[in-house]
Amino acid sequence: MYLVGEPGSGKSSVMRAFTEGRSPEERPGPPAHTRWTGDGADGLPPLFTELGRRRDNFSGTDALPMNIQPAAVAWLAAQDEGLVVAEGDRLGNARFLAAAEAYGWSTMLAWMDTPADVAAARRDARGGGQNPTWVKGRRTKVARLVEGWMGEGAALPGTGTPEAAAHELRERVAAWWH
Repeated sequence: MYLVGEPGSGKSSVMRAFTEGRSPEERPGPPAHTRWTGDGADGLPPLFTELGRRRDNFSGTDALPMNIQPAAVAWLAAQDEGLVVAEGDRLGNARFLAAAEAYGWSTMLAWMDTPADVAAARRDARGGGQNPTWVKGRRTKVARLVEGWMGEGAALPGTGTPEAAAHELRERVAAWWH
C-alpha cells in the first residue's frame, strides 16, 4: 500500500497514526525500513513493513536518497510475503508500483485528497519553504498517478484529523489485505 498526496497533504501524519499502538524495529537499508508488530486487533497483519524513515520533516520515502528506487525494487524482489506500506514522493510513481507488481506484489494506492489551500497552510506552518513551481509539479504528478492507478485505491479526506484518516486507511487496507 502506497500513500500519496501533494506536499502538506498529511501523508506522514496519517502514517504515524496508522502505525500507532504497534512496536517498531528500525532496520538499515537499503532501503531503510521499519518492521511494525502488533496483535492484529486493528485488522492488519501482526507484522508489516514500512519503507522509509521517520523524521520531523520530510519523512517516509522522502527521507531516503534520491537514487533509492533500484535498491527498493531489489529489496521488494527479495521479499516473499507480507504487507509493505510506504508514503511520500520518492517512490510514489507508476514505475515503482509496476515493478512491485512484476515481482508478484498486489498494490493498493491510497491518496490524501487534501484541498490545495489546506496543504499550502500546512506547508507554511512547518516552514519548509518549498518552491511553488516544484509543489505544482508534485501536485500534477500525484494527480496523474491517482488517475492511472486508483483501481484498488482509497481516497482519504485530507481535512480531518490524521487519526480519522488513519482509521479509514486501516479499514480499507485490512479489507484489501484479506
